[in-house]
Amino acid sequence: RKVAKNGVPSDMRATLWDVASGARALRRHYGMEYFYEKVSECREMLKVLDDALLVHKGQANSPELEEEYGDIIMELAKDRPALTSAERMIVKDLDRTFPEHPYMGTPEGIRSLAEVLASFARHNPSIGYCQGLNFVAGIALAVFGTEEGAFWFLMAITENILPKGYYDAHLLSAKADASVVSELLARWQGKLWQHLQANGVPLDSCILPWFVALFTNTLPVHTVVRIWDLMMFRGRFILYEVSYSIIAMNRKMILSTKDPGRLLDLISKIDQRRGASDAQLIKKATALALPMDGVQEVFD
Repeated sequence: RKVAKNGVPSDMRATLWDVASGARALRRHYGMEYFYEKVSECREMLKVLDDALLVHKGQANSPELEEEYGDIIMELAKDRPALTSAERMIVKDLDRTFPEHPYMGTPEGIRSLAEVLASFARHNPSIGYCQGLNFVAGIALAVFGTEEGAFWFLMAITENILPKGYYDAHLLSAKADASVVSELLARWQGKLWQHLQANGVPLDSCILPWFVALFTNTLPVHTVVRIWDLMMFRGRFILYEVSYSIIAMNRKMILSTKDPGRLLDLISKIDQRRGASDAQLIKKATALALPMDGVQEVFD
């Protein structure tokens, strides 16, 4: 726990996450070949990616005809009736996931992400695919370095760390977690909470994406992995602590904003303007040490 609080060395992170999340135990339970069996079930979708790559390479010598790789994937997917509804959603997000990353933005990286997301959807059809999982899987790929490692970690996150319903069609548990932060602010930051209420700011809706994507689409990657280090031991309670801290650290800016429209815009983008270093954010969040029993009571 102390190592996680201070930041896990990058060369130890994959091992720590694998064990602490329960991913290793899941792999032993289902068997070493399970991931590859699920990948084989996605062959129609993976063939779309292979065909798109051939088209993309064929256009390389004709700049006037060249299309973005992601656009070719989506175009070819339209004529593949064997694709599941989850796979059709996945192909739309593949090239939108960390496109500037030196690996994730390449055809090879896109295929790796597709294998993780599609095999996960086959394993858990009740979830299938939900926007936000692409960023979670992308970070997992970067940390573990293999599709298999990322797959088992994604399973562990959704089955061991987050409550059931987090990624269902209605995001019920994720919405409940966002409402917990609102309740904590109402209890401990009364003036700030009343200011938001008086200006009609739907805080729950504004911060819901933080929970669904586990901060991957809002905070810098090096901050996200430190939060996830803590999540391995503290569970999702660290998500409350980080969300609460981001808002509390911007208390003065929020209270000084009187126009409802500007206030809504500020809250929606506050994660990008938090006005503090990543180290300060982590320090403040861990200093809160919210009582798990009390927070669970609010959630329930």
